[in-house]
Amino acid sequence: MTSISTKNQIEDYQIKASAVEIFSTEHESSLNKQLRSLNLKILLTVILLIAGSLAIIYAQPKHTKAKTARAHLQPVTLVFGQPTSWVNNENFVYNGFFLQSATDRILIKFPSYMGTKIRAAVRIGVIVNVSGVVTTNLIGDKEMKLVKLITDKVVLYDVKPSVKKIKKNIEVIKNDGVVSTIQTDTSGKIRGFYLKSMTILRVPVTIGEQLRNILKEGDSISYTGTKRIVLDGEASSNLYEIIICKTITVNGKEYLVSK
Repeated sequence: MTSISTKNQIEDYQIKASAVEIFSTEHESSLNKQLRSLNLKILLTVILLIAGSLAIIYAQPKHTKAKTARAHLQPVTLVFGQPTSWVNNENFVYNGFFLQSATDRILIKFPSYMGTKIRAAVRIGVIVNVSGVVTTNLIGDKEMKLVKLITDKVVLYDVKPSVKKIKKNIEVIKNDGVVSTIQTDTSGKIRGFYLKSMTILRVPVTIGEQLRNILKEGDSISYTGTKRIVLDGEASSNLYEIIICKTITVNGKEYLVSK
Protein backbone atom coordinates (compact mmCIF):
# COMPACT_ATOMS: atom_id res chain seq x y z
CA MET A 1 0.00 0.00 0.00
CA THR A 2 2.84 2.18 0.80
CA SER A 3 4.56 1.51 -2.51
CA ILE A 4 1.48 2.46 -4.52
CA SER A 5 1.12 5.70 -2.69
CA THR A 6 4.75 6.51 -3.25
CA LYS A 7 4.45 5.74 -6.91
CA ASN A 8 1.44 7.98 -7.26
CA GLN A 9 3.30 10.74 -5.50
CA ILE A 10 6.23 10.33 -7.84
CA GLU A 11 3.99 10.29 -10.90
CA ASP A 12 2.12 13.34 -9.68
CA TYR A 13 5.41 15.15 -9.15
CA GLN A 14 6.58 14.12 -12.59
CA ILE A 15 3.36 15.33 -14.11
CA LYS A 16 3.67 18.63 -12.34
CA ALA A 17 7.31 18.93 -13.30
CA SER A 18 6.62 18.09 -16.90
CA ALA A 19 3.75 20.53 -16.87
CA VAL A 20 6.14 23.25 -15.84
CA GLU A 21 8.54 22.29 -18.56
CA ILE A 22 5.74 22.26 -21.10
CA PHE A 23 4.59 25.73 -19.94
CA SER A 24 8.12 27.17 -20.33
CA THR A 25 8.62 25.64 -23.72
CA GLU A 26 5.35 26.85 -25.14
CA HIS A 27 5.82 30.43 -23.99
CA GLU A 28 9.54 30.77 -24.60
CA SER A 29 9.06 32.16 -28.08
CA SER A 30 6.35 34.55 -26.87
CA LEU A 31 8.53 35.76 -24.01
CA ASN A 32 11.44 36.33 -26.38
CA LYS A 33 9.18 38.39 -28.63
CA GLN A 34 7.98 40.42 -25.67
CA LEU A 35 11.59 40.97 -24.51
CA ARG A 36 12.64 42.11 -27.98
CA SER A 37 9.66 44.45 -28.11
CA LEU A 38 10.53 45.85 -24.66
CA ASN A 39 14.18 46.35 -25.66
CA LEU A 40 13.07 48.16 -28.80
CA LYS A 41 10.81 50.45 -26.77
CA ILE A 42 13.64 51.21 -24.32
CA LEU A 43 15.99 51.96 -27.21
CA LEU A 44 13.47 54.30 -28.83
CA THR A 45 12.88 56.04 -25.50
CA VAL A 46 16.62 56.60 -25.01
CA ILE A 47 16.95 57.96 -28.55
CA LEU A 48 14.04 60.34 -27.98
CA LEU A 49 15.52 61.53 -24.66
CA ILE A 50 18.91 62.20 -26.27
CA ALA A 51 17.29 64.03 -29.17
CA GLY A 52 15.23 66.13 -26.75
CA SER A 53 18.28 67.01 -24.69
CA LEU A 54 20.22 68.08 -27.78
CA ALA A 55 17.28 70.19 -28.93
CA ILE A 56 17.17 71.97 -25.55
CA ILE A 57 20.93 72.56 -25.57
CA TYR A 58 20.94 74.03 -29.07
CA ALA A 59 17.83 76.08 -28.28
CA GLN A 60 19.62 77.89 -25.42
CA PRO A 61 20.58 81.47 -26.30
CA LYS A 62 24.24 81.87 -27.10
CA HIS A 63 26.25 84.04 -24.75
CA THR A 64 27.30 87.08 -26.71
CA LYS A 65 29.57 89.85 -25.63
CA ALA A 66 27.88 92.59 -23.66
CA LYS A 67 27.03 95.51 -25.88
CA THR A 68 28.69 98.74 -24.92
CA ALA A 69 26.63 101.89 -24.74
CA ARG A 70 26.65 103.61 -28.08
CA ALA A 71 27.56 107.25 -28.23
CA HIS A 72 24.72 109.49 -29.32
CA LEU A 73 24.50 113.11 -30.30
CA GLN A 74 23.88 115.58 -27.50
CA PRO A 75 23.15 119.23 -28.23
CA VAL A 76 25.64 121.67 -26.75
CA THR A 77 24.27 124.93 -25.38
CA LEU A 78 26.17 128.16 -24.78
CA VAL A 79 25.37 130.27 -21.72
CA PHE A 80 27.13 133.23 -20.18
CA GLY A 81 26.75 135.05 -16.94
CA GLN A 82 28.26 135.62 -13.51
CA PRO A 83 29.35 132.81 -11.16
CA THR A 84 27.66 133.33 -7.80
CA SER A 85 28.70 130.42 -5.53
CA TRP A 86 30.74 127.22 -5.47
CA VAL A 87 29.45 123.67 -5.00
CA ASN A 88 31.35 120.69 -3.60
CA ASN A 89 30.60 117.00 -3.22
CA GLU A 90 30.34 114.83 -0.11
CA ASN A 91 34.13 114.78 0.19
CA PHE A 92 34.22 118.60 0.07
CA VAL A 93 35.91 118.50 -3.33
CA TYR A 94 34.71 121.26 -5.69
CA ASN A 95 32.69 119.96 -8.62
CA GLY A 96 30.43 122.84 -9.68
CA PHE A 97 29.31 126.44 -9.40
CA PHE A 98 26.09 128.37 -9.88
CA LEU A 99 25.92 130.72 -12.85
CA GLN A 100 23.43 133.59 -13.02
CA SER A 101 22.54 134.48 -16.60
CA ALA A 102 20.27 137.27 -17.78
CA THR A 103 17.23 134.98 -17.59
CA ASP A 104 18.08 131.96 -15.47
CA ARG A 105 20.18 130.43 -12.70
CA ILE A 106 21.93 127.22 -13.67
CA LEU A 107 24.27 124.82 -11.92
CA ILE A 108 27.45 124.21 -13.92
CA LYS A 109 28.83 120.75 -13.13
CA PHE A 110 32.43 119.82 -13.87
CA PRO A 111 34.51 116.71 -13.08
CA SER A 112 36.56 116.89 -9.91
CA TYR A 113 39.85 116.55 -11.83
CA MET A 114 39.21 120.05 -13.29
CA GLY A 115 38.80 121.60 -9.86
CA THR A 116 42.18 123.29 -9.47
CA LYS A 117 42.10 124.79 -12.98
CA ILE A 118 38.54 126.08 -12.74
CA ARG A 119 39.03 127.43 -9.23
CA ALA A 120 42.02 129.38 -10.51
CA ALA A 121 40.24 130.64 -13.65
CA VAL A 122 36.76 131.50 -12.38
CA ARG A 123 36.25 134.50 -10.13
CA ILE A 124 32.99 135.36 -8.48
CA GLY A 125 31.34 138.31 -10.22
CA VAL A 126 33.30 138.02 -13.50
CA ILE A 127 31.42 137.13 -16.71
CA VAL A 128 32.22 133.66 -18.11
CA ASN A 129 31.04 131.73 -21.16
CA VAL A 130 30.20 128.07 -20.66
CA SER A 131 29.35 125.46 -23.30
CA GLY A 132 27.77 122.20 -22.20
CA VAL A 133 24.89 119.75 -22.21
CA VAL A 134 21.84 120.95 -20.29
CA THR A 135 19.80 118.50 -18.21
CA THR A 136 17.21 118.70 -15.44
CA ASN A 137 17.95 117.12 -12.07
CA LEU A 138 15.54 115.22 -9.83
CA ILE A 139 14.17 118.34 -8.16
CA GLY A 140 13.54 120.13 -11.45
CA ASP A 141 16.53 122.49 -11.50
CA LYS A 142 18.64 123.00 -14.60
CA GLU A 143 22.15 121.60 -14.67
CA MET A 144 24.82 121.85 -17.33
CA LYS A 145 27.59 119.32 -17.84
CA LEU A 146 30.59 121.44 -18.77
CA VAL A 147 32.29 120.91 -22.12
CA LYS A 148 34.21 124.18 -22.46
CA LEU A 149 34.70 127.26 -20.30
CA ILE A 150 35.98 130.64 -21.48
CA THR A 151 37.03 133.49 -19.22
CA ASP A 152 38.81 136.74 -19.96
CA LYS A 153 42.13 134.90 -19.61
CA VAL A 154 41.84 131.17 -20.35
CA VAL A 155 39.93 128.53 -22.30
CA LEU A 156 39.40 125.21 -20.52
CA TYR A 157 38.15 121.94 -22.02
CA ASP A 158 36.94 118.82 -20.22
CA VAL A 159 39.80 116.46 -21.04
CA LYS A 160 40.25 113.52 -18.72
CA PRO A 161 43.88 113.21 -17.60
CA SER A 162 45.84 110.01 -17.96
CA VAL A 163 45.81 107.91 -14.81
CA LYS A 164 49.15 107.76 -13.05
CA LYS A 165 49.58 104.95 -10.58
CA ILE A 166 51.65 106.27 -7.72
CA LYS A 167 52.57 103.90 -4.93
CA LYS A 168 52.20 105.55 -1.57
CA ASN A 169 52.73 104.25 1.90
CA ILE A 170 49.24 104.34 3.38
CA GLU A 171 49.26 104.89 7.12
CA VAL A 172 46.55 103.32 9.23
CA ILE A 173 45.15 105.81 11.75
CA LYS A 174 43.73 104.79 15.11
CA ASN A 175 41.78 107.40 17.05
CA ASP A 176 38.77 108.23 19.21
CA GLY A 177 35.94 110.67 18.59
CA VAL A 178 32.44 111.81 19.35
CA VAL A 179 29.71 111.71 16.68
CA SER A 180 28.26 115.16 16.11
CA THR A 181 25.89 114.38 13.24
CA ILE A 182 25.25 111.89 10.44
CA GLN A 183 26.17 112.57 6.80
CA THR A 184 23.58 111.41 4.26
CA ASP A 185 23.36 111.60 0.49
CA THR A 186 20.53 113.09 -1.59
CA SER A 187 18.46 109.90 -1.18
CA GLY A 188 18.83 109.91 2.62
CA LYS A 189 21.28 107.02 2.84
CA ILE A 190 24.10 107.23 5.36
CA ARG A 191 27.51 107.94 3.81
CA GLY A 192 29.48 108.85 6.91
CA PHE A 193 29.59 110.37 10.37
CA TYR A 194 30.75 113.86 11.32
CA LEU A 195 32.96 113.85 14.40
CA LYS A 196 33.47 116.84 16.71
CA SER A 197 37.17 116.80 15.77
CA MET A 198 36.24 118.15 12.28
CA THR A 199 36.61 114.66 10.85
CA ILE A 200 34.30 112.71 8.55
CA LEU A 201 34.32 108.97 9.08
CA ARG A 202 33.47 107.59 5.64
CA VAL A 203 31.65 104.23 5.47
CA PRO A 204 30.09 102.25 2.59
CA VAL A 205 26.36 102.89 2.08
CA THR A 206 25.38 99.32 3.02
CA ILE A 207 27.40 99.52 6.24
CA GLY A 208 26.02 102.96 7.04
CA GLU A 209 22.47 101.65 6.91
CA GLN A 210 23.40 98.80 9.27
CA LEU A 211 24.93 101.31 11.68
CA ARG A 212 21.80 103.48 11.64
CA ASN A 213 20.35 101.77 14.72
CA ILE A 214 23.72 101.21 16.42
CA LEU A 215 25.49 104.57 16.21
CA LYS A 216 23.75 107.74 17.36
CA GLU A 217 24.65 111.41 17.63
CA GLY A 218 26.69 112.05 20.77
CA ASP A 219 28.12 108.52 20.96
CA SER A 220 31.80 108.13 21.79
CA ILE A 221 33.60 105.79 19.41
CA SER A 222 37.01 104.41 18.52
CA TYR A 223 38.01 103.79 14.92
CA THR A 224 40.80 102.79 12.56
CA GLY A 225 41.13 103.90 8.97
CA THR A 226 43.17 105.68 6.32
CA LYS A 227 43.12 109.25 5.05
CA ARG A 228 41.34 109.85 1.75
CA ILE A 229 43.93 110.67 -0.91
CA VAL A 230 43.27 113.91 -2.81
CA LEU A 231 43.56 113.02 -6.50
CA ASP A 232 45.38 115.02 -9.16
CA GLY A 233 43.42 118.08 -10.23
CA GLU A 234 41.03 118.03 -7.28
CA ALA A 235 40.49 121.18 -5.25
CA SER A 236 39.32 120.65 -1.70
CA SER A 237 37.83 123.11 0.73
CA ASN A 238 39.82 121.35 3.49
CA LEU A 239 36.99 121.84 5.95
CA TYR A 240 37.18 118.27 7.19
CA GLU A 241 39.71 115.47 7.36
CA ILE A 242 38.13 112.47 5.66
CA ILE A 243 38.95 109.02 7.04
CA ILE A 244 38.05 105.87 5.12
CA CYS A 245 36.89 103.74 8.03
CA LYS A 246 38.18 100.17 8.46
CA THR A 247 36.91 99.29 11.93
CA ILE A 248 34.69 101.06 14.41
CA THR A 249 34.09 100.37 18.10
CA VAL A 250 30.75 101.36 19.65
CA ASN A 251 29.91 100.69 23.30
CA GLY A 252 32.89 98.36 23.62
CA LYS A 253 31.97 96.26 20.56
CA GLU A 254 34.17 96.40 17.50
CA TYR A 255 32.82 96.06 13.94
CA LEU A 256 34.65 95.50 10.64
CA VAL A 257 33.55 98.22 8.24
CA SER A 258 35.76 97.60 5.21
CA LYS A 259 38.60 95.27 4.32
